[in-house]
Amino acid sequence: MVRALPPAAATPTIRAHADRFDALLAARRGDLDHADRLLTRAAALLASVVRPFERAKVLLDHGELLAGSLRASEAAPLLREAADVFSGLRAGPWRLRAERALEGEGAARR
Repeated sequence: MVRALPPAAATPTIRAHADRFDALLAARRGDLDHADRLLTRAAALLASVVRPFERAKVLLDHGELLAGSLRASEAAPLLREAADVFSGLRAGPWRLRAERALEGEGAARR
């Protein structure tokens, strides 16, 4: 639906949300490479329009996806950045989720 919008209506924020949701669906279907690409693009789009909270949610989703596919070295920086942004925005529950994911990464590497 978003892909069918004219360019002026499909703002970077709207496209990023569409990419995030498409990535979550792709991950559920087991297409982790496609989900990885979509989440990378969504984070870049949100960075371009300075949407830190929304970008941090994408980073968290991406980090959790990578952690779940045993790519801890790639997941940790995304999860740390998400936790830092959430902390700065005083988004406590989101920060805790990111920190728990980071703790899980530490346990997975041991």
